[in-house]
Amino acid sequence: MNRGIAFACLLAALSLDARAAGGGPAQGTLVAGQGLDWQRSGTELLSLTTPTGPPSPTPTFPPNNTFEVNAAKLSISTGCAKVSDFAWRCPVAAELARPAHPNHSQLCGRWLSEKSTTLWMYVLNGKPDGTGTFTFKQGAPDVFFACSVEKPADPPQEEEWAVLGAVGKCLLWPRPGSQGFLPWSKDDGREFNACVRALRADYCGNGITHTKDGTLIELYPSRSTHTLRRNFFLEANWDERGALCVIHARYVSLSPQCASRFSVVLGQPPHTLQSRTDFTGTEYHCDPRARAKQTGDCAKDREMAIEALRGGVLADDSMLQ
Repeated sequence: MNRGIAFACLLAALSLDARAAGGGPAQGTLVAGQGLDWQRSGTELLSLTTPTGPPSPTPTFPPNNTFEVNAAKLSISTGCAKVSDFAWRCPVAAELARPAHPNHSQLCGRWLSEKSTTLWMYVLNGKPDGTGTFTFKQGAPDVFFACSVEKPADPPQEEEWAVLGAVGKCLLWPRPGSQGFLPWSKDDGREFNACVRALRADYCGNGITHTKDGTLIELYPSRSTHTLRRNFFLEANWDERGALCVIHARYVSLSPQCASRFSVVLGQPPHTLQSRTDFTGTEYHCDPRARAKQTGDCAKDREMAIEALRGGVLADDSMLQ
């Protein structure tokens, strides 16, 4: 089959009606947001399963307890608002649990001290496993904290967005006409997990990120009507297990073990693109579970390529960096 013909069909389908350039919110490496690492002020928050206060005879969520993680003590106050089947937004009283490093512990953009300060945080009834996959259960709760913003109905300020982790960004991701990005699943949080993978560029679904903080992306449901922005590329499409297809520029940055997951190639490799000099390429490397293949028939190849690239839960466009 002529790969150049297949590429022409694919490209035409992906770049119709490109809009003027415009930025989307930035992705990032962290899960829960900045803080609790007095040396770097940039570690991930860990899930918490054991409150320091006495257990409630009738477990409720969010729990009315005090929790301790790293150098911080967190107490959930009243005034929580439910934002999904598994997440609440709460005012949380935060203070240094151990004053060994005063003025060196930061949480959600605030420096902590022995005096309590109120932070807005998301409290999730669930926790991630070693690969970053969140599980949400009924009954005895797991508790996971993530940074939120003061006014979720308004676009977050740049400095607020910078201290959020993937959890907070997914719960706030802008969608026209509504707060938040997705109508969160009542089942297993599949959409939420796909969002966390995409925002952390966790292509292989193993908890390892491949992004640079500040990379602008545009995230959207794979099968929605979507127009590619000028200077943006369709970077990858996602489900809860990681990426299904990845553009060449991202593929070459992966470890050999991770790259071996994407063994099906759609499009045209960079060395055949006579008019390009950046060698990013616009071929896509796909996991076989994306059901990606080429038949030699241009119309069928285009149809299957688009289905492969839309076959996940979410897709994202970005300006390649």
